[in-house]
Amino acid sequence: MLTGAGPGSGAACVRLFAQHGRPLLLLGRRFERLKALGPPRTLYKAVDVTDRAAFTPAVREAEDAYGPTDVLVNHAGVMLTGDPVTRDPAERDRMTVIAPGDAATEPGSHITGPEVKESRQAAETAPERVLTADDDAEAIRYACRRPRNVRVREIVPADTGRPV
Repeated sequence: MLTGAGPGSGAACVRLFAQHGRPLLLLGRRFERLKALGPPRTLYKAVDVTDRAAFTPAVREAEDAYGPTDVLVNHAGVMLTGDPVTRDPAERDRMTVIAPGDAATEPGSHITGPEVKESRQAAETAPERVLTADDDAEAIRYACRRPRNVRVREIVPADTGRPV
């Protein structure tokens, strides 16, 4: 199951998992983008993951078709920036913690702070940029291929072309 599967790293994960023959449930707000990915053995649902009334039946339908969910790759979310004290508390309802690194994805579409958005958009075209959405997908695949008794709690990809 992949949420926010339409753009960037989400789409790269779809391609990678489909290439390895995995059945997929793709969830996202933009149905046309999901459907355009087009892998076989896939259910597409235009669902906002914060809408539990729509989310739950979509998961049930996929599990009825393909069996229990093995992996959830959650790419849905926004990057909340700024002072958490003055930020609107309602924004936290949509917070998703993922650490995909500074990969080439849709420019700044998920970032809320204007200063960070400007910096990110400048970085999108920087010549030293070497991390791609496919790199993030491979890191996620790595975590998914661990033995069932091994839980990978965090992966934070970063490119090697910039100082630490």
